[in-house]
Amino acid sequence: MTFLNPAALWWLFLLLPLAALYLLKVRPERHQTTLLFLWEKVFEKKHSAAVFKRLRNWLSLLLLAIAYTAVVLALAKPCFYQINKHRKLIIIIDSSASMNTLQNGKTLFDRARTKAAAIIKNLLPSQQAVLAAVSTDLRIITGASSNQHYLLKALEQLRPTECAMNPDALSFLAKHRDFCPGSRAILLTDGCFRGASKLKAVEMIRLGKPKQNAGIVGFDIIRLQSGKNNEAGIFISCASTYPDNSEVDLVLAHGKIENIVKVFPLKLKKGINKPIILKIENAAAGKWFAILDKAESFALDNVTCAVLREPQPVKTAISASTSIYEMLVNAYRHSKIMELTDKTPEIVICEGNVPENIAAEKYIIFKPENNSIFWKGAGRPQSPQHAVVEKPAHQLVKFCRLDEAKFEEIQELTPPANSVIVASTANGQPLIYKTARNGKTAYVFNFDPMRGDFFLQVDFPVLLGAAVMDLCGKTPQLPAVFKTGSLLPEAVAATFNGGSMLLPNRKIVKYTPDKHLVLPGFYTLMKNGQRLQFAAALLSVPDTLPPRPEFKSTAQPLESGIPVSFILLATALVLVTLEEILYNRRKVG
Repeated sequence: MTFLNPAALWWLFLLLPLAALYLLKVRPERHQTTLLFLWEKVFEKKHSAAVFKRLRNWLSLLLLAIAYTAVVLALAKPCFYQINKHRKLIIIIDSSASMNTLQNGKTLFDRARTKAAAIIKNLLPSQQAVLAAVSTDLRIITGASSNQHYLLKALEQLRPTECAMNPDALSFLAKHRDFCPGSRAILLTDGCFRGASKLKAVEMIRLGKPKQNAGIVGFDIIRLQSGKNNEAGIFISCASTYPDNSEVDLVLAHGKIENIVKVFPLKLKKGINKPIILKIENAAAGKWFAILDKAESFALDNVTCAVLREPQPVKTAISASTSIYEMLVNAYRHSKIMELTDKTPEIVICEGNVPENIAAEKYIIFKPENNSIFWKGAGRPQSPQHAVVEKPAHQLVKFCRLDEAKFEEIQELTPPANSVIVASTANGQPLIYKTARNGKTAYVFNFDPMRGDFFLQVDFPVLLGAAVMDLCGKTPQLPAVFKTGSLLPEAVAATFNGGSMLLPNRKIVKYTPDKHLVLPGFYTLMKNGQRLQFAAALLSVPDTLPPRPEFKSTAQPLESGIPVSFILLATALVLVTLEEILYNRRKVG
């Protein structure tokens, strides 16, 4: 046996003054009397009861001493278990979307909280608990504590999310089992996630039973480039646990969920079904919904949403002697990345130098000549050379292989000091760089693409398109819908960092790149007059389909019992009550 609070044992020294109160005797006063023979008869009667009286006082002292000792020992928290054996209990509650499933009038998340509360209430005096929740990431709710009231209050404030479970969030516990020696990690879950076999360091308590469910696990919508009837292509993937050929209606809506565009009857098979590909004529841009019209205990996967975007091509002008650039811009016209214009272009593709007859703020310049605000001293050509990519991760060259091509008409020049050198030659001469001067920005390509065979390679149009998108701040086409719990792409995050984000619940929060999309629905990013709308939905196969049959609870029995301190306090209360009864009997006697 050991004590968790041994300092309380010092209170046992108060037994000494308690014993002194019983052991000290009061000396009787002497008085003169003329009736001594009468008092002698009284003393003879009292003497017969004196022995019993002394025994009764000793019994009273013993009862109070035992009661007081029991109280002190209760304060010292005696423990008859091994202190280091499972002293810390890490209780992890699965707060993913599937835990919102209703079974027998209660959600699985509520059942998990009830089970966690029972574990907390049965903690041993030597144990501490850590409360955590997991969905997209692992959140530590409380530190290690044996205060049951504190733990239960924190447990009551937990809420489920609408995101899929990320098993990698538990990888820390799986990889670093010794980060908390003498601990047990217990996950309360329905098992609707992949990778459970890798979490051997985490014991699992499975909740609920397999559910009958059907849901949408994939959704996409894009504008078709066929050029007729303003068509949009729709991709939908469904999954089901119902028997084969279960009938359900698929509803498509635009703008608002009640604005129904089309209804398609479906016959779902058990498991993941073959994707459905549809074409919708006269499809307006904006918000779109796909709904499975079926009442179920788990409804989060029955409704999904997406944004149909209208591409905004970059208005491009050309000032060059060759028609190859015009051909490339026209090739991009179908994907609506660029379109030719004669008036107010956003960007100018030119050769030699900045044209004086076309006003713009952004330029793409090939085979530079003479002097310019974007370079100095061009005029001495060098021999053909291969490229040395200085920044392989730069979005301009991320999808190009420049090291296989040989570039000609490379000029010896000096770029401005603020230039970003993307590629250079072996002798250090800038080959491709980005620079800005006097409010104008340019990509300078220090070679002639028409010399050699570079203009015949697929890397040339890719390089040109990437330069246009980077100069104009155009990000790659965003998906029509993100999965809940995901982060926005880096390019979008960098553009709107520090701006505002309108959430699906109509709340406005400050946007930072680490902000997860935790709610399904439509979002809007806003910064400096720019706006970007996008959607998020569950789209999770593990949440829609039940866990595999082999997924079973792996948790070992938990130690529990009545605390010794409680028994000691109850004993003290009984002894004090007994002493009170004896005291009253002495007074009556």
